[in-house]
Amino acid sequence: MRALLEEAGQADIGNERFIELDALFHASVAHATANRLMATIFDNIGSAFTEYSQRVIDLPGRRARAHVGHERIYECIAGQDGSAAREAALTHLRDVERDIQATFTR
Repeated sequence: MRALLEEAGQADIGNERFIELDALFHASVAHATANRLMATIFDNIGSAFTEYSQRVIDLPGRRARAHVGHERIYECIAGQDGSAAREAALTHLRDVERDIQATFTR
């Protein structure tokens, strides 16, 4: 996960590569849960996740906020704090929901 985040944090990568890294990060998180159902679900929505990411990546500030959220989730996982990781993931989801609503409800 750390290597994915390091590459995703480079300003010179394009959105397509960021989306690829984003999907890999989310898959890694799903598999890190040790919940086979969660991992299977994510593995089966890969193309839908990529399509969604392509639609939201250009929202103002979304890429930077996504990266910050991913960093926080990773820190919690690396620190083996499942409760904090869950809360960081929920915050990440709420942030993107807020960005989508702010853009499309104007």
